[in-house]
Amino acid sequence: MWGEKRVSYAHVNDDFDPFCVTGGFKRHVVAGLPKVPGDPAAWEAEVKAYETLIEKAGAQAARSMVCFMWVGKGEEGRWAESAFGHRGVAAWIEAVTWYTDEGSAETAWDWQVEALRIMTDGYEEGLETFQNSSRETPIESRFPGEGRLEKLTALKKEWDPRGVFTDVFL
Repeated sequence: MWGEKRVSYAHVNDDFDPFCVTGGFKRHVVAGLPKVPGDPAAWEAEVKAYETLIEKAGAQAARSMVCFMWVGKGEEGRWAESAFGHRGVAAWIEAVTWYTDEGSAETAWDWQVEALRIMTDGYEEGLETFQNSSRETPIESRFPGEGRLEKLTALKKEWDPRGVFTDVFL
């Protein structure tokens, strides 16, 4: 539900459709937090970092954004055998870069790193990252939990030993 408008689960990510259009350079990274960020100073720092990005890269990078989503807790123990191991995450911080000038890549990446650092500062130990958007982070941060990597590696070797879909876990 967004505001007073009900949105079916099939359309919950429709607001992300503009990001999927052809053109420009885009990158999406996500980090999990053990609690919802409530300190106004952190959000003020995010605004300042974004303004610095626009000062350096110009209006062509103005579609870049930082957002967060909190995690509702479902049924305890549901899907315990799932590959999704982020049960300790209370909120996700997302940093999305979207720019058109290829020369802005380093500036955009620096901003993205800073945007995540602002919110994750103090949580480096055991920081979790979302598996389908943060491929540069350690695999343990994307698939946390005892025995999870071993199980996923065994499944990968059984069902996709040549790495047709991805070489992760090979």
